[in-house]
Amino acid sequence: MAVLSQVPPPWGGTHKELITLYRNASTEADCPLVIDDETPSCGKSRFGCWVCTVVVKDKSMDGLIQNGESWMEPLSDLRDFLIEARDNPETYRQKRLRSGVVREDAWGPYLPQVRAEILRRLLQAQFDIRQEYDETMTFITH
Repeated sequence: MAVLSQVPPPWGGTHKELITLYRNASTEADCPLVIDDETPSCGKSRFGCWVCTVVVKDKSMDGLIQNGESWMEPLSDLRDFLIEARDNPETYRQKRLRSGVVREDAWGPYLPQVRAEILRRLLQAQFDIRQEYDETMTFITH
């Protein structure tokens, strides 16, 4: 964050909103400006695609929700469902791979009804967020 504070973005303006985002994504109370190698930063939050299931718990999303971004709760719920589906392939996935080959030692794509459920949950999250927080919020379009 030290670089963000000291170097202006090439497109003009400041990095204030980005710095605030990083601070709010942390569940730690203090987020120091780090200018040496010994001071720990608050950079323990991971930023990436919010549906990524590489990590079990999205600490960045949790930190943002804990710090007042409650509109993200439906997205967190959807992500929890994606984790559940990832961790229970026998319930949510098919044995037929995309190539058409059926293998007993591998899991293929999600079952059609699971894909429909993921879409239903995403549309519901979008609807809820539009109703309660921001009518322009869009996660998926036709």
